[in-house]
Order: sequence, then C-alpha cells, then structure tokens
Amino acid sequence: MGIFGGLQAEQYDRQYDDGYLLRRLGDYLAKHRRRVLIIASMVILYAVLGSVIPVVISAGVDALSTSAPESTLWIIIGALFAVGIIDYGIYWVRRRMTARVVAEVVSDLRKAAFAAAIERDLSFYDENKSGKIVSRITSDTQELNNVLVIGTDLISQVLDFLLLFVVLLTREWRLTLILAGAMPIVFGLTILLRHFARIVTRQGTRAMAAVNDNIQESVSGISVAKNYRQEAGIYRDFTRVNTQSYNINIRRGFVLATVFPTLNAVSGIIIGMLLYIGGTYVIAGVIGAGAWYLFIQGVDRFWFPVINLSGFWSQLQAGLSAIERIFALVDAENTIKQTANRPHPRPCTARSNLRT
Repeated sequence: MGIFGGLQAEQYDRQYDDGYLLRRLGDYLAKHRRRVLIIASMVILYAVLGSVIPVVISAGVDALSTSAPESTLWIIIGALFAVGIIDYGIYWVRRRMTARVVAEVVSDLRKAAFAAAIERDLSFYDENKSGKIVSRITSDTQELNNVLVIGTDLISQVLDFLLLFVVLLTREWRLTLILAGAMPIVFGLTILLRHFARIVTRQGTRAMAAVNDNIQESVSGISVAKNYRQEAGIYRDFTRVNTQSYNINIRRGFVLATVFPTLNAVSGIIIGMLLYIGGTYVIAGVIGAGAWYLFIQGVDRFWFPVINLSGFWSQLQAGLSAIERIFALVDAENTIKQTANRPHPRPCTARSNLRT
C-alpha cells in the first residue's frame, strides 16, 4: 500500500477548485468589509514605503559619489529615519487588525463546521470516525488561520515588487530586462513545486487526522481496553499510525525544503550577472553608482516576494486543503432524509408512590 496506505479520502470528501474555495472564503470576509478595506489601505501604504526606502538609499550613494554637501546627506538620513518610523506604525496597525479579522473568520468557520457535524445523522458516524471530524474542526481551522495572516504579508510584498519594478524600469531598462527575463524560470519552478506541495500537504492533514482519531478512540474506550487487557494492541495501532504520519511529514518537509534553495540558486546567478554587467555600465558612464546600487538592492526586494510567493505556495496549499476538508464536512449530506414535519412530543411526567 506504500507510505500513503490507509489515508484515502473520506466518503463525503469533495474536490473543489481553488477559485471556488477562495470565493467561498471571501463570503466570510465580507462580514468584516470595513476592517478589510482598512487593512487593504495599510497594505498599499506599507508597499509604497517599502519601495521608497531603496530609492532614498540610492540617492544617498549618488550624493556620496558626487561629493554633495553634508546637509544633503543629513536630509537623506532624516528621510530614512522618518520612513522607518511610519513603516513600523503602519505594520503594527495592519497586523493588529488582521489578527482580529482572521480570528473572527476562523471562529465562524469552526461554528459552521461544528453545526454541520451536529446535523449529520447517525449513519454518517457509522461510516466516519468522530476523531477525524474533530481534527477538521480544530486542526484544519488553525492551519487556515496561519495562511490568512501570512497572506496579507505576501500581498504587501507583491505590491512592493510591482512598484519597484516600475522604478527600476525608469532607471535602466536593460538591467531591468535581465531581471524580468528570469521570471519565466521562477514561475515554472513555482508551478512545479506547487503541484507536489498540494499532494504532500493533503496527505499530511489526513495523516494528522488519523493520529487524532486513534488517540481519541483509544482514550475514550480505555476502560473497556483495560478490562480485556488490550493495552498492547492499542499501543501497536498508535505506533503504526504515528510512524505513518512521521514518514509522510518527512516527505512533506523534503518537498517544501527544496523551494528556497532552488530559487536562491537562481537568484545568485542573476545577482552575478547584474554585478558584472552593471559594473561595466558604471565604468562606461552609462549609469551612476547609485542606480547600480539600486539594482543590487532591487534584486533582493525584487526576488524576495517571488521567492516568498513560491515558498508560500506550500502554506497556501495546506490552507486550501484545510478549507477543502472543512467545506466538505459542511456540504456533506445525510443518508437518511427526514420528510415528516411533526412537532416534538411533549415531555411526560410520571409520579410514583412507594409504600411499605
């Protein structure tokens, strides 16, 4: 059966499109529209300030290379200090509001999943273990919480990337094209790693559900197991599912750990090309030293969102897998269809007199 043996999908599991999952999650975010708009504005401001910092540093390098007055350098230092203070304040407000919104969204999802678990009929629990359902309500919603928080940071970095790309293009289009020419390679690697990340993260959540189910079933029935002296059998079953979860997470870690080394290797090649070609341009007087330094800084700020985006795919796939499992529980249908609409019977009372 292999390493994924015993981790088949549940009978009520469904395969949802990524776009559908994101749109359905957006319905939960729509309840907090005002705060979401404030967070979006904070993200845009944070991205603008992030793209201003390397430009100001580049102006400082130009000022040093041209022997500018000392007052100019102090103005540049003051501008960097002011931008850093404002940047910190915007980041603090954004993370604080994001944490509140995400916590409320996760709470609503847990309520919906718990309500769906209660509405399922007894035949549903005859075919599906309660421990795996508990894992969907607890572990999967927590995975979604992490993804939503990291997602806001990623959006800010992508906006920073776009703004900086425009700045670099206005400074030196040839060096900018070198950076842009490597983008298809990065996106190709991202798509390939995304495919494998989705597979291993889905299996990882199923393995964790199997471990949680084994623990819950063993603890809830421990009195019966002790009466029949079955402790050794319970431990063997737990060891089996725990070892399976360990092996799957080792494979998952290997897949996810290849993301950053691969993309950093590509980034190193691009930096080497910019150092050589940009250096020849500076010597020839085509561009200034500040513009060249801006491109060297730009490599980090240009590639960091792309590398984070590629690394975020693994966490995004984990979050989408978690949402998929939660919505599958919410959308599950009962086997027994209730057609009657009779009122509940009245509570009966009984009185007995015992006389001796």
